[in-house]
Amino acid sequence: MGMIYKRGQVFWIKYYSGGRPIRESTGPTKQKDAERVLKNREGRSAAGLPPLPRVDRITYDELARDLRLHYETTGTRGLKEADTRFKALLPFFIGRRVARITGAQAEEYVQHRLQAGVANATINRELATLIRMLRLGMNVRKLPNCR
Repeated sequence: MGMIYKRGQVFWIKYYSGGRPIRESTGPTKQKDAERVLKNREGRSAAGLPPLPRVDRITYDELARDLRLHYETTGTRGLKEADTRFKALLPFFIGRRVARITGAQAEEYVQHRLQAGVANATINRELATLIRMLRLGMNVRKLPNCR
């Protein structure tokens, strides 16, 4: 059985998974929200499932690595073509947390690539790679196309 406790203004939960204690912040939420998170985590633990990763901590770099690995193992995309797309996306999105990549940042990326003189079709293919990457990692809002 887990427990909820408060540190400052933030609720924390403690539960056990595989005999090991796990402590996790639920953020500055209400106690009812913290209880809901705790029940969810305890349910996963009771079912023998591993704890979910914190989605807000996943970075672009991790998803890019996962998508490249997916392409390598399934052979669904030519790695040379995929690497070209990754190379274009990398300088703009490196180190960013995926949960914070929004449509506005995609628009900035489009403007950045247009200023570099890249064709619209190329930019759309790069955005398609980004969307594919985000969909593999989590649900994503629709990002805009270039023109």
